[in-house]
Amino acid sequence: MKKYKIAFATHAYYKDWRVVLNPKRFEEIVKSHKYDFERIVIIINNINNKSEKRKAISAAEILLEKGIATDVLISDEYLTKDVLSYFNIDYNFFWKNNPYFSTAQLSALHYLRNKADFVLHMSGDVWLEKCGEWISGALAGLERDDDMLGFNLCRNIYIDKYPIWAIEENDKFWISYGKLSENEEKRGFGLSDHAYIIKTNPKIDYDFGFDLKELEGYNAYWPSYARPCFEMYIRAFLDRKKLKYGALKPQNGLPITKHKNFSNSKIKSLFYLLAGYYTNGKYSTICS
Repeated sequence: MKKYKIAFATHAYYKDWRVVLNPKRFEEIVKSHKYDFERIVIIINNINNKSEKRKAISAAEILLEKGIATDVLISDEYLTKDVLSYFNIDYNFFWKNNPYFSTAQLSALHYLRNKADFVLHMSGDVWLEKCGEWISGALAGLERDDDMLGFNLCRNIYIDKYPIWAIEENDKFWISYGKLSENEEKRGFGLSDHAYIIKTNPKIDYDFGFDLKELEGYNAYWPSYARPCFEMYIRAFLDRKKLKYGALKPQNGLPITKHKNFSNSKIKSLFYLLAGYYTNGKYSTICS
């Protein structure tokens, strides 16, 4: 198998940056994959308060100094007119139409386009149930199908869902293609922004030049507060270009992700952090 360059990316926003950028927790999350990542990227995302933003950037820079991360991006500064034009997205359209659920993902994907072959992007409030090296085997499976853009890591509560939703499957993946159906069986699925791997330079260039009317056909699958979002852009792109998307079948319990919405209360989050809830394995991965 070809030796691919894989980057790790995650994002921190105004509600969770103190937890996501905690050095101990951050290092545990990255090391849980037992893989030598080409880059480890942090995206500071959706923090409008200037004081909070400076604090989050300082926390991210500590991770750079410690050698735990390699790059920090500030999404609202990074996504310029030129960057968005790379995806065929109109700058004014993007920033006027609920950009908050796609800024981190677009920033990482663009930044890594010439630095890695794939990006493993995990939300800051997602972690593996257990440690282990799973990436090499997954990419060996992905290498077989040039039409597959990428795949989701299986979340613990969806292990029984993907076999029902999939259009087809092989030994490595449950696979979706074609339009999403309203039926439960063989309904298909798309990218989940909890945790996914996608190609940074697919055989067909990324093109998210959709207007709101084009995206309306996907409204039923996403809540109104999250539209449009990166998941919708990818779903529409898959349909337009007739590409496939997968969900990785866990092997020996790897990789299975867990998710926990962190508290909206700053005081409660700090208490949980100091009490070790986010670093003792309850809401993070401990590697023996």
